[in-house]
Amino acid sequence: MGSISTISISLKTEKWQEDVLFRRFEVCRSIYNAMLGYELKQYRKLTTLNSYKEAINIINSAYKANTDKEKKKIKASAEYKDAIKTQKKLLREYGFSEFQFGATAIKYSEHFRGIIPTMLAQRSIGAPMWIAFDKLFFGNGETVHFKNYDTWNSIVTDGRSGIRIVSEDNKTVKKMDSSKKYYCLYSVKEGKNLKMPIKIDKKDLYLIEMAERDIHTVRITRKKVNGTYKYYVQLSVTGAPAIKYDSVGKELHPVGDNKIGVYIDTTSITIASKNGFSVIDIRTRNKLEDKIAEINRYLDNSRRANNPDNFNDDGTVKKVNLEQGKRVRLKWKNSNSYEKARNKKANLQRIQAEQRKIRANKIANEIMAMGSDIIINDYPFQAAAMRKKYEEGEEKNEKGRFKNKAKAGKAIGENAPAMIVTVLDTKLKGRGFAGVVKKKITNIDYSKEDYRKFYASELLRELL
Repeated sequence: MGSISTISISLKTEKWQEDVLFRRFEVCRSIYNAMLGYELKQYRKLTTLNSYKEAINIINSAYKANTDKEKKKIKASAEYKDAIKTQKKLLREYGFSEFQFGATAIKYSEHFRGIIPTMLAQRSIGAPMWIAFDKLFFGNGETVHFKNYDTWNSIVTDGRSGIRIVSEDNKTVKKMDSSKKYYCLYSVKEGKNLKMPIKIDKKDLYLIEMAERDIHTVRITRKKVNGTYKYYVQLSVTGAPAIKYDSVGKELHPVGDNKIGVYIDTTSITIASKNGFSVIDIRTRNKLEDKIAEINRYLDNSRRANNPDNFNDDGTVKKVNLEQGKRVRLKWKNSNSYEKARNKKANLQRIQAEQRKIRANKIANEIMAMGSDIIINDYPFQAAAMRKKYEEGEEKNEKGRFKNKAKAGKAIGENAPAMIVTVLDTKLKGRGFAGVVKKKITNIDYSKEDYRKFYASELLRELL
């Protein structure tokens, strides 16, 4: 297919359209949760099979090997190959594949087929759930979570049915012309069709160039700003991202032609090139973090004051309440001030995430300006966070895992080194380069003077 890029364009929505979109997003969420309940039952049945357990133990033994030589030996064995076949066979039998998830999503959305087209259910519900289960089976996922109320934020189709880009006469278009008006049309068999104007800034030459390319998928997304949702159409278009220029035609983010070695950890980036060394300090303290922490304290105090019966004497949340001798789910009463504070927190978190992304892009551009042939150490950021929590005395559960992985991940702080590496790799590939080459460095000698510069130089030698 070649390279694909993504652009996001604002939609001009009316209040009634936003209300309809909100309800349809919630329908997708309810379908997702219903389907997930079924898939989790299938997962539990699968994981109780002795044949599956034995296969997984054999497969995992390869990844627990102490050396690469031992790992290759295990993978080359007949026992390992049989275990892989058994795993694939059982996954198919219990319906765990991207195709089967798509079919199941269509089945579960049948009751809502008037407002949730087949393609939308397949791509918006089945596909993301399979990604989560794929991570559970083959990645570092531990479970797949149900979606809470008001947390479903996007729906997508192939751009030919359900959600489409259309001209003023409602004809579907494969690409746009910046001189004409276009709309995002969400058409349904039952209920109201939503025809929302697309707002393209005529001064945004980058967006105009991207919008004139072939469209592959059309997605409606939303983002909460100051307690109110703003809606956007997100398009996947053919080709790498367009090059951005300033007002006088100069390239904004040029790419250097040097070979560079990059040593990154949780606090800094050290870059070695033929021109010497450069160091980027990525440590930061986001000022919004203190405000969010203050709001969290208020939310907790408010919820406890308004719902005293939902808490145990030791301050922990009850699992259920008893009403006339029957176990019932907890009912929460939240004040208007609580809702306002929660919206304020959500807005601060949105700003925080955007600031983190802007910062990652800025650092990635700075590195790319030094060179395009980049090798970087494959740093275990999550392990580093866990190690920090261990050093700080964080408790573990009976399985040897830290009780609060979210806190462990936060130990890295707002530095977001993994995001910087991902953004850098994406930008390089988008400009037609090979991307970042990662190399593991074992047994790092932290006592070595200027060890970061030393390992950056060692990485550079790999390219020379």
